[in-house]
Amino acid sequence: MGELQEALRAHEHRREVLLARLRDLEETPGSRFLEEHRGRAIGLLGELVHAEEGWERALAAGLGSLADAVVYTSGDDAVADALEGDGAILAIAGGGPASFVLEGERTLLSIVAADPAARGLVCTVLKDIYLASSVEEAAEKHRRHPKAAFVTREGVSVGPATIRTTRKGDSRAAEIRRELAVVEHDVAQTAAALRPKLERVERIQVELSELDARIDEADARITAAAERLGRVEQSLVFLAKEEEILAERLTGMDDAASAWRGRLAEAEPVTHELPELPRLAEPPIQARVAVETLRRDRASLESRSSSVRAEREALAAQDPAALQVAVDEAESVRAAIEERLRAAEDAFDAASAARDAAAATERSATEDEADANRGWREASTELDRLREEYEDEDRFRGDLERRIRDAERLLREGHQRDPAEAMAGLAEDDTAASLEKRAELVQRRLGLLGRVNLLATGEFEALQERHDFLVRELEDVKKARRDLLEVIRRVEEEITVTFESAYRDVAAEFERLFKDLFPGGEGRLVATEPGDLLNTGIEIEARPGRKRVKRISLLSGGELALTAMAFLFSIFRSRPSPFYLMDEVEPALDDVNLHRFLKLLEGFAADSQVLIVTHQKRTMEVAAMMYGVSMGKDGTSRVLAQRLDDTASGRRELVSVETVPAASSVPEPDPVR
Repeated sequence: MGELQEALRAHEHRREVLLARLRDLEETPGSRFLEEHRGRAIGLLGELVHAEEGWERALAAGLGSLADAVVYTSGDDAVADALEGDGAILAIAGGGPASFVLEGERTLLSIVAADPAARGLVCTVLKDIYLASSVEEAAEKHRRHPKAAFVTREGVSVGPATIRTTRKGDSRAAEIRRELAVVEHDVAQTAAALRPKLERVERIQVELSELDARIDEADARITAAAERLGRVEQSLVFLAKEEEILAERLTGMDDAASAWRGRLAEAEPVTHELPELPRLAEPPIQARVAVETLRRDRASLESRSSSVRAEREALAAQDPAALQVAVDEAESVRAAIEERLRAAEDAFDAASAARDAAAATERSATEDEADANRGWREASTELDRLREEYEDEDRFRGDLERRIRDAERLLREGHQRDPAEAMAGLAEDDTAASLEKRAELVQRRLGLLGRVNLLATGEFEALQERHDFLVRELEDVKKARRDLLEVIRRVEEEITVTFESAYRDVAAEFERLFKDLFPGGEGRLVATEPGDLLNTGIEIEARPGRKRVKRISLLSGGELALTAMAFLFSIFRSRPSPFYLMDEVEPALDDVNLHRFLKLLEGFAADSQVLIVTHQKRTMEVAAMMYGVSMGKDGTSRVLAQRLDDTASGRRELVSVETVPAASSVPEPDPVR
């Protein structure tokens, strides 16, 4: 089916390409002009008049180039649109019935049916045109009536001064139509072959959706069972951690009891009756067995779930009959899984009940142990408090004794006074605290005075001078900053005004040039940040005729080249230059686009001098002066200069040939015309 879809897309793409090529071949100046002025013009003259069967080529020969004429009902509208004609013929619907002067001759108008709005114009155009059975008869009648024209069924018109013929048909257009018919047949055949497969795929997708829903429901049940099993395992892990914590606490209690026994043995014998420690709870063996069983069931269910998912992916690639068989098998497997799931749920409930019983037993044991630990901690805390009080008192007593000895030594050695006499000389208000406060006050006052700095005045003057200098420098920097900001603001305003003017002119010229290079197309320049012209970018949107794309990245190579030229020439036109030099800018252009490019180039050459490096023959044909570089047998390069001028017959003739060395100066070229 994927190959059919890819083939259908390829055929449809090929059909669009062929239709685009056919439209390009059938497009004429009149049709292009009519597409742009559909509301004001009636239509093409060749489409408003029809001949009897078999005389179509005779009518085409009679109309000639006027078959592509755009018909207007108002002459003022035609004159107003004439400046945009671009090679189109504009005709005004008017005139009246034609008067014929040749009796016995059948006129071309007698086999023609025209639109009522253009009937008068058709009569005027086909006036004095008569029918002939052969070219010889037409020539003979024209010799007898030289002012009349005679046309044959084969489309040969013999008239005054001209003999017109009609094309049998464009072979390229006919070939494209034949190929288009083949592609249309391939598209219809591929679509017919793809239709039943798409319907079958839709049915299979509906069935797969139902199977996915069922499998998702089974997955949800399995997931719920797995979550319950995970919670059981988590509870078991918590129980194991609590058991380890209790074991560590018991070990710490044993070590502490040993240490206290040793300390108590050293202290005075005191008799304390210690309560017996509770017996350790036996591990819940049955719960562990149930958990292991549930774990194995979960692994089995996960394995089965993986196999079911693999089967679901395999079912997507099978036909409906095989899918129905697989569905039946999946139903049976699901029933078995549901039975096992119910058994697992029963086992889970039993394990949960066992776990609850074990948890109740463990809580009772934990409470007993907590009571025992509480009593032991209270006794230990009281003992530590008594020991710390004794140690503090002993340390304080030793400190006092040391301070007393130091004070007595200071009095004897430093002040030559007896400690007993000094103590007798103190008043009742002279306490230790008051004396310490007085000593600290004296120390702080001495510290606040500090050392005298004799150089402070000179240092202050130097610092003041440095401060004044820095203040002046700071003011200068602030002023310079303000001046620079003002200059930057003026420069940004000038840049914004200049850029806005250039952007507006280039955008307008680009839209006009794009319509000239791509008739019926649209192109414009878009600023990415219109509100911030200093930081904005410019995007080019291009939509050639009959295309929906806007970004140039989606265009072909020739369209990209022509769009780039439109942008470049819009800059040239908005900001003209007296001289332009281009290096091979047109190799990617086809004949039609090359013609448009050369026409645009001729407009620039009227006011400026244009030099082009090219290998295109048509580009060389429009030049007024050509230069070529040739290497002689001696290996020396020489420059050949040729000047071409238009003759009276419209042909280009060589006027002069100059050969100069490559290193010497060459004559100044004329502008390309």
